[in-house]
Amino acid sequence: MQRAEKKRQKLHNTGKFIVNYMHPHSKTLSKLLNPIIDSMLLDLFQGSGSFTSRSIDSFQNITSDSFNTILEHFKNVNSLNSMINPSISKKYTIEFFNKNDYNEIKPRKLSDNVLSNLNLNHDKLCYEAGQSLAEALFANPNSKDLVSSLKGLCNGALQGIAEALNNDNTLTNLNLENCHLSDKVVMALAKALYENTTLVYLSLKSIQFGSKTVKTLVEALCKNTTLTNLNLSSNNLGVSGGKALAEALCKNITLTNLDLSGNNLDRFVGIALAEALCKNTSLANLNLSSNNLGNSGGKALAEALCKNTTLTNLNLSSSNFGESGGKALAEALCKNITLTNLNLSSNNLGESGGKALAEALCKNTTLTNLDLSSNKLGESGGEAFAEALCKNITLNNLDLSSNKLGESGGKTFAEVLCRNTTLTNLSLRFNNLGVSGEKALVEALCKNTTITILY
Repeated sequence: MQRAEKKRQKLHNTGKFIVNYMHPHSKTLSKLLNPIIDSMLLDLFQGSGSFTSRSIDSFQNITSDSFNTILEHFKNVNSLNSMINPSISKKYTIEFFNKNDYNEIKPRKLSDNVLSNLNLNHDKLCYEAGQSLAEALFANPNSKDLVSSLKGLCNGALQGIAEALNNDNTLTNLNLENCHLSDKVVMALAKALYENTTLVYLSLKSIQFGSKTVKTLVEALCKNTTLTNLNLSSNNLGVSGGKALAEALCKNITLTNLDLSGNNLDRFVGIALAEALCKNTSLANLNLSSNNLGNSGGKALAEALCKNTTLTNLNLSSSNFGESGGKALAEALCKNITLTNLNLSSNNLGESGGKALAEALCKNTTLTNLDLSSNKLGESGGEAFAEALCKNITLNNLDLSSNKLGESGGKTFAEVLCRNTTLTNLSLRFNNLGVSGEKALVEALCKNTTITILY
């Protein structure tokens, strides 16, 4: 018992030592320790089988006393940074380990003026501890981008943090990616979105929503007036979840960036989202990639692009549009005047879809980046794009990789490069250009004065 008390006291003193050793004029808490501190820690944990790495986030059996000491001392540190070495990382990880003592964490005010990133990892932190930690973190008026990763925390702690957002007026960015949140946590988060007025970025990537929680979250989005960036990718939202979000977009007036990629959305959701884009006036960036929207979904989105005047970046890769969907989108590009970046890769557009898009480039005057890789355009599709590049004066980046353009395609593009003066990046990889096609391209580069990347 006496031995355990001595070790506890040693760890307690370690916490004091670490914090007191911080440079008083530094600007952010670092990840690594000064070699002097490392040496002391190695001596302290020698033979314990728990100290595995030369960093403060690698303690495996640290007690709550040492951690509480660190939290307590945070309020006396004006600006936290590297201990001695000024060149080390500007991020820091406090990793909670296996002691239930952490559930006794008390709120502490973190007075660091510029603390910007904190990664938290632990699977046994309880609700009260999570709430207390959140209160301590949010008490810092300058912690605008504080909680960057909560991946390892259990749902009890996450619920506490979510509920603490109700009273927070500082946090702007919250990343909950891969947290596998329970329904209770999502409900608490949705409630927070009703009240919170500072959060602008929220990532809920890969947390696997239930249908009930999606509806609650969507209702919150209809009323939230500050969130501008939302990542809901890889959540298998399906038809019901996708439609609910489409309805929310008709009412929300603040979201500018939305990622719905990899959500098993079908053509019906594509149609619903298209209708929403006709009404929404704030969304500028939309990612719908890796969803089976089909040709009908593509056609609906094409019609929406003829009316929408705010969308500038649209990712529709791997949406299974087919040739008919490609043709519809081509017609939309002749009318749309705001879209600057479009990704249509891996959509089986075929030669006819490719030709239609090439013709659209002859008329479009806003598109600067276009990705049509892996679309089976063939030699005729490639030739059509080559001709379009002789007329288009705005496109800077074009990806036509993996389209079976053949040797003739390589030669045709070589001729174009001798004349085009706006293209800066061109990808023709994996097109079986052959020796003669590649040689022609090399010779063309000697004459072209704008291409900076050709691969």
